[in-house]
Amino acid sequence: MKNYDTYSVFRMNTKMRDQLKTLAFDQSKSSSALIREGVEGVIKNAEIQKQEERMLNSFLT
Repeated sequence: MKNYDTYSVFRMNTKMRDQLKTLAFDQSKSSSALIREGVEGVIKNAEIQKQEERMLNSFLT
């Protein structure tokens, strides 16, 4: 096992902490993007359903 001085350990801890912050930010960003895509999908499906209902009503009348 290597013998690290205090500053080296501090730098490694700082680097790991920064990597964890970046990872957490990326995960929160991706989850919000997934939520946004899900909401857009629901809206698009509702619009398609409205169009289908209009077409069906126009055929029935």
